[in-house]
Amino acid sequence: QLRNEMPESPEATLERMMTQYGLSQEDVETMLAEPGCTALFEQSVVGRDPKRVVSWITSEIFGQLAYRSQRLADSSLSAEQFAQLLDALNADTITSAQAKQALIAFMDGEQRTVGELIKAYGWEVISDQDELRNIAERLLEAHPKEVAGYLKGQTRRLNFFVGKLMQATQGQAKPQDASQIIKNLLEARR
Repeated sequence: QLRNEMPESPEATLERMMTQYGLSQEDVETMLAEPGCTALFEQSVVGRDPKRVVSWITSEIFGQLAYRSQRLADSSLSAEQFAQLLDALNADTITSAQAKQALIAFMDGEQRTVGELIKAYGWEVISDQDELRNIAERLLEAHPKEVAGYLKGQTRRLNFFVGKLMQATQGQAKPQDASQIIKNLLEARR
């Protein structure tokens, strides 16, 4: 009975998480090195893509912890907030940049939900393709030199227009949508 009450060893956790979630040894070892991290992962992963969850933990959350010289245990981020953030991202309710801003807010002690942050900051993603196309058309007309450059083979001009569209929508367009719409409009001008 004593064995059942003992906490799982790091080796057992490593094996279990690799098998149960299909994670790499490196990812699990990285999480094991930060106290409380595997608990955050396991509380947040239910019903979500384990690889996306671990990616957000090891890149975005750990990045913020390093920037703040902070441990996860000292952070105000809760598993519930992190799960809400992942759900909003998966549903395309917010962009990746907005999710990063929400993460920073949560780690700064923000208590509102992701939904409340979306409303407060006007983060609704613009998914109306016609609206994005209209904005892109206006941008192409406003920058004829860049259009001409693209048509002459300077394909990096596409990035210029994607940046302008993201600026015009205040980051509310998905970059992939912006890129595809602009590319289609530019190619139609050949």
